[in-house]
Amino acid sequence: MSACRIFDDADRILNTGRRDAETAFLATDHTDDTDKDAITLTVLQETTLSLAPLEPQQGILLGANISMERRARDFAAFERLTGHEHAINALIMTLCGVAPANDILLASLTGQAILLTILPPFYGNIYNLDLVRYLAIELGRTNTPIFVNLYPFARHFGFRADDYIDFYRSAVFYFRRFAPNTVMVWSTEVWEVFSAQLFFPGDGYVDWAGLDIPLHLNTDGGFDDFMPHFRHFMHAHQMERPIMVTGLSISHFSTVDNRYRAEQAASAIVDFYEMVAEQWPRVRAIVYFGYNELAFTVGQGRNNTTLLSDEAVLQAYRAAVSGEMFLPRVVRTDYVTTQAYITLPEAAVLINGVLYIGGEPADLHEDMFYLDITERILVIRQ
Repeated sequence: MSACRIFDDADRILNTGRRDAETAFLATDHTDDTDKDAITLTVLQETTLSLAPLEPQQGILLGANISMERRARDFAAFERLTGHEHAINALIMTLCGVAPANDILLASLTGQAILLTILPPFYGNIYNLDLVRYLAIELGRTNTPIFVNLYPFARHFGFRADDYIDFYRSAVFYFRRFAPNTVMVWSTEVWEVFSAQLFFPGDGYVDWAGLDIPLHLNTDGGFDDFMPHFRHFMHAHQMERPIMVTGLSISHFSTVDNRYRAEQAASAIVDFYEMVAEQWPRVRAIVYFGYNELAFTVGQGRNNTTLLSDEAVLQAYRAAVSGEMFLPRVVRTDYVTTQAYITLPEAAVLINGVLYIGGEPADLHEDMFYLDITERILVIRQ
């Protein structure tokens, strides 16, 4: 089907448009696309990929960090309040701290996995491999599956690239030797992705790639556009490993203007989970991290991203994660490879019923693709 003429009724195509998920996430006003002469489509390409440890064949592992969700005395209470079970309980410690043994034990009893973010100590040698070895031995004494998010890259830590990479690679050796129940996650914040790549330890040392996405209200009452950074990170890693959103945080109150904006936050939460589910199939886990900076910091620009402190935000989260593709537990599999989809860097454009990819008319046989105008997605099969 040269030039891939999908539909003859171009007018019907142009009037069936749905708001673009990325635009919807950031916009407070949603514009109609009916006056445009082209429809942009996200392109998903089927391919064969190797499964990483703890990676589901399909679906997205659901997780949360509840350390600042004051209404929930424990994770079971959080799950009752949200109405959903979660596959991952996210915890944070410093390298010189005490491992959260009770939480890890409880997770093994309930069938959960742990996302353990390990931060550098506040003082002393931040590259202390003796502490890494001791922690690996401690974690290896459990049967709990643990995602080890070791030293998330952030510029304020003052890491030096060579020292950081050498330390990370040596730490991976200890975790794989003494804690076979652990899976290595290398992560950074969405706003740091371009500089963070200089600190990437290498493919052989990273099982999952992680991304923190803190979205704080700006002076306009909206959120800054994170999508260029997000896309860059996804395209850099999606072929080699699954992606985990290690901390999604969306503010509903900020001292920037001292206004509550629960409606914007609720819409953003729904739009984010929807966008990822529809357009980014290599995201295999999303962990929501609710925190309230007003409780522990001073100054301007403090935010509250907790879910349980606002009913509209809580209801939005319940709705956002209600689909079957959001998984309540880690499912172990014996499969080594799977048929999966990646999101291509270039979009497709549909103009007057003709499909273009990379500026050229697409040459696709009708059995090779699936087109969903409503969802604005083109799926290319192998």
